[in-house]
Amino acid sequence: MYLGNPLLPSKTTIDEATSMVKKVLLEKNWVEIKKPKVRILLESYFFFNYHYFNESSSKENIIENSVDGLLAINAFTLLIDKEISDLIIKNSKDVSNVAPSIDFIKIKSIIDKKNAGEVIKLKVAEHFKVSKKNVVVSGIKKYMVSFYELTFNINKKDIVVLVNSVNGKIIDSTRIPVREKELMEVTKETLQELAHPNSWLKYTKEIFLEIGTKLSKKLKKGKQKNNVILIKDLKEKNFTKSLAFLDSKLVWIIIILLAIFLIYLSFL
Repeated sequence: MYLGNPLLPSKTTIDEATSMVKKVLLEKNWVEIKKPKVRILLESYFFFNYHYFNESSSKENIIENSVDGLLAINAFTLLIDKEISDLIIKNSKDVSNVAPSIDFIKIKSIIDKKNAGEVIKLKVAEHFKVSKKNVVVSGIKKYMVSFYELTFNINKKDIVVLVNSVNGKIIDSTRIPVREKELMEVTKETLQELAHPNSWLKYTKEIFLEIGTKLSKKLKKGKQKNNVILIKDLKEKNFTKSLAFLDSKLVWIIIILLAIFLIYLSFL
C-alpha cells in the first residue's frame, strides 16, 4: 500500500521504543510491565519557507528588516513545530511512499494544500507576532511522520505513550502517571537501604531536619503573648494532625529504628 505523501524514515525500532518507555515506567514505580499493544499513528505536517518583514516606524513603506526560514505546521492541530521542521530538513532525502507494514491510522488534516497558504500565513504571523500582511509563505510541501502508540496494560489500567519513530523521543513523558508504592514495597526498600551504614546517618539527618522544620513553622504560627509562645497550643488535638507531614518512608525508618533499639535493650 502506498501513501499519498512522503513519509519520514523510522530510525527507531518498536523494540527500542518499548525499551525506552519501560525504563520511564520503572522510574515511576510501575511493575510487572508486559509487552504493549502497538499501533502506528501517521501525522501530516506542512513544511514551508516563510518570510516576514518589519516596516520602519518613522518612514512609510520602508522595510527596516526581514527574516527568512523553514518551519513545519501540524495539519491537524495547526501548531507550528520546529522540532519536526528540523527532522524534515535532516531526513527529506530518505522519505518513502510505502505504508507501514503493521496496524496504522492516519490522523486527518483539517486543512488541505489549497487553503493551507492562508492558514499558515496567519499562524506564522501569530508565532512571530507580526502583521499578517507582512508575511510571505512559499514552497509548501506535505510530509508524514509516524509515531508509535504503545499501550501498556498494567494492573488493569491502560497507559498510552507516544514515541516519535524518527528520533525516538517520548512525547510528553511527564504525562505518564506515577504509581504510589504499596506499604510492603516501601518497607522492603527501607530495610534494604538500612542495610548500608551510610543510610543510617542520611535518614537520621533527614528525620531531624524534617521534624525541626515543621515544628519551627508550627511554633511561628502559634499565638504569642508578651513575645512568649503559648505552649498549651502545642497540646491541642489539632497538633497531632501535623505529624502527617512525615514522608511515608521516613515514618517507617523511625518505626524500624525504634524496633531495633527495643531489640537491643532486650539483650542488655
